[in-house]
Order: sequence, then C-alpha cells, then structure tokens
Amino acid sequence: MNDATILSNILKTKNDIRELVKPNDLFVLDRGFRDIVDELKTTYKVFTKMPTCSKSQFTNLQANHTRFVKKCRWVIEAVNGTFKQSFKSLEKTRNTMLPHIMTDVRIATSLINCFHVKYISDKKDGKDIAILMKNKINFKNDLESYNLNTKNKSKKHFEPIDALDLNDFPKFSIDDMRKYITFGSYQIKQSCSYLAEHLNKNGKYVIL
Repeated sequence: MNDATILSNILKTKNDIRELVKPNDLFVLDRGFRDIVDELKTTYKVFTKMPTCSKSQFTNLQANHTRFVKKCRWVIEAVNGTFKQSFKSLEKTRNTMLPHIMTDVRIATSLINCFHVKYISDKKDGKDIAILMKNKINFKNDLESYNLNTKNKSKKHFEPIDALDLNDFPKFSIDDMRKYITFGSYQIKQSCSYLAEHLNKNGKYVIL
C-alpha cells in the first residue's frame, strides 16, 4: 500500500485527521502522492503542490517550481528524520504495534515539541528569501541557453583552472550565499561533504 492509497483511506474514514481538512486548504506533497492529486482536488476541493513529475529533463520553470515545493516540505522531512533517529521503534510499523501506535506517536511528538529545537529555517530573513525566490522564478538560465544553442555545433574543450589565475573570481560571504544564491543554509551545510567527495588524494579540487 503506497502513500497515496493510505491517505485516500484515511480521508474516507471519519477521524480527527479528516475533520482537519477544509475546502481551499493547501496540501504540500511529494511525488509519492501523485495518484491522489485528482481526488484531493475534486472530492475535497483542496489545492495541491507537488514536485514536477517528468521523465525528461526539467525546464527552468519546472525546476524552480520543484525547488519551491521541496523548500516548503523541508520541515516535514526534518521532523520525519527526528522520529527515525530518536525513536527507533517508530521507524517501522509492525502489526503488533497497531493497538498502541497512535499513543506512541503522540508521546514521541510531545517529547519532540518539548525538548527538540524548533524546525524553523531562515529565522532572520525568511520572508525576504521567499520574496527573492518568487521574483526569480522566471529568471532566465543563461547556462542552459548557451548549452542549447551550442549543442552538437562544436566540441567542448575543458581546461584545468589554477587558483592563482582567478584574481577576478567573485567572492561572497556565507550570508550573501545563503540569502541570494542558495536561498537558505541547507546546501551550504552539505557543501563540506560534497567537497570531500571531489578532493583527490593530494587534497586538491580540480575545476574544469
């Protein structure tokens, strides 16, 4: 039984969750719920946002819409991660747990709400970052345009770049990168592990 089927069954049953759903609510979903999108819109009259589902390469607009949804869903993924890390017994639901699973989840949720750090990203300037993201949603991707215009027209020649030759390379503060480039700190936190994967045995990073 997949996520879409589980949610469909929950909404068809009279319960506390069903009572929370009102017309014009907004559901922020991942791709696992794509089979229930039409049902949510027609039966329950709610709006849905979900990452683009496409087998081909995304257009610039599709990619930006997907980033919007994933940024909004970050808090959900973060809380799910806390559940799995802090409460190993709740990582997988077994049949023997069914009689008391809801009680277990309520207790775990109360402990998280009481003792864990609140999951709020971009505390200082979240509104400013959201406005910048919306303003750039239709922003032209110059690199994409260049690749499309030069595709199959000429061979690509790559040459190593020496750091000593990059005197005019732009320099950004961490705060500028977070606010104007990555629109948050998530990618910046990942950058150290990403860098480590690309360092050679001499500790050098080759840029082409």
